Amino acid sequence: MKWALIFLATLLSNAPLAEETALDLLFKAGKYEEAITSLRSVESAHSQDPAYFYNLGNLYYHLGKFGLSLAYFEKAYHLSPAHLDVQTALAQARKETSKRLGQEHLDPSSNWAETIADQINLDLISILLEALVFVFSLFWFRSYLKERDPKKAALQAPSLLTLLGLFFLLFFLFVQEQSGKAPPAYCLSSQSVHSGPGEKFLELSRVDPGVKIRLLGPSLTSEAPESKVWRQIRYSKSEIGWIPESSLLLFSAEWSKPDT
Repeated sequence: MKWALIFLATLLSNAPLAEETALDLLFKAGKYEEAITSLRSVESAHSQDPAYFYNLGNLYYHLGKFGLSLAYFEKAYHLSPAHLDVQTALAQARKETSKRLGQEHLDPSSNWAETIADQINLDLISILLEALVFVFSLFWFRSYLKERDPKKAALQAPSLLTLLGLFFLLFFLFVQEQSGKAPPAYCLSSQSVHSGPGEKFLELSRVDPGVKIRLLGPSLTSEAPESKVWRQIRYSKSEIGWIPESSLLLFSAEWSKPDT
């Protein structure tokens, strides 16, 4: 399957026109490695640009590096979940990666609350539910003023809908709180998971590119001469270890900050 690069005018709006044309030409000529190098030259200015991550995912997909493409498409989807091109590319990358790793290995670490939070926009749903609860409560109050009987008013549809809306609102707020404790990240390279923050610690397992893990805390820097930044992760439902931060694609800027 083949897609074109998108949003190039936006992505390189601060670059000379020649750079934009060169990137298009590299893509059309099949020089994907060179196109990736060109894209990464503007990485710092586009850390929250879904087009940047979509284009990276697209290029890695054409190189046959499906795990890497999946990670970048997931980031693009996280930033722009409504974009049809991103949804299509993400589905295809998941399909290709699952063929190689197995569907069960794409997300071995998320619990039920984290899975729900990763699949839907909880902020938007919470806002909609708050608005519905407010509207239903107004109808309930109107019914109460009409009946002047709390028991009758409580059995009216507006009252029941208000309670139902509150239930779902509290449920999704709970899901949001639980998922926020261990946000997702994606592996960008095949890496060993260690029992502590450093190569000297016991190797527990290995993770592949495109696999989703959960972050459990701030980063730590290993002792010299290694001096790498490490992250504590949950790499299965019940197993915890450490992995170099450089091998992860983080979704949250807050969780990108090292411990101070």
